[in-house]
Amino acid sequence: MKDAFHKKALAVAGRANVGKSTLIERLIVRLNADGLRLAVIKHASHGFHLTPGKDSSRFFDAGARTVWVVSERMGTLRISKEPMEDLGALIAELSQEADLVVLEGYKNYPLPQVWVLQDPSEVPPLESSLPKLLVGPFERPQDAAPIITEETIERTTRWIFHTLDIPSPL
Repeated sequence: MKDAFHKKALAVAGRANVGKSTLIERLIVRLNADGLRLAVIKHASHGFHLTPGKDSSRFFDAGARTVWVVSERMGTLRISKEPMEDLGALIAELSQEADLVVLEGYKNYPLPQVWVLQDPSEVPPLESSLPKLLVGPFERPQDAAPIITEETIERTTRWIFHTLDIPSPL
């Protein structure tokens, strides 16, 4: 936690389909409104697929190890066949342009964690001394995103400002 990038990063963890991405999406909107610039690292534990037949996929199929997708309007996306070896270096790099780096997943990485629970009896791993905030469970209408209350967003936002020692506009 003493590393500079650790003071600017946290992980949002929990089981699949409990609302991690929905929570992150709502936090991005809320924290942007507070003037923070955010970066997000999405953990794709099962990998991801490029759209077959599209240029990026064709370049990989032809043997490219890394493909950069660059747009003057949207920025840059790097896709690589090489496994990421140094998550800390990526967090540090993103911290240069963002006030806060949010990792979706990465429950075992040593960062403060927001745990999204599936049911009230669920207990996340508590073996570390890292700060943890437990949220949820969230109401989930059939075939819809979880409903995350404004109270949860406010509580999580206050916890982020306090835990990461970010000056709060609140």
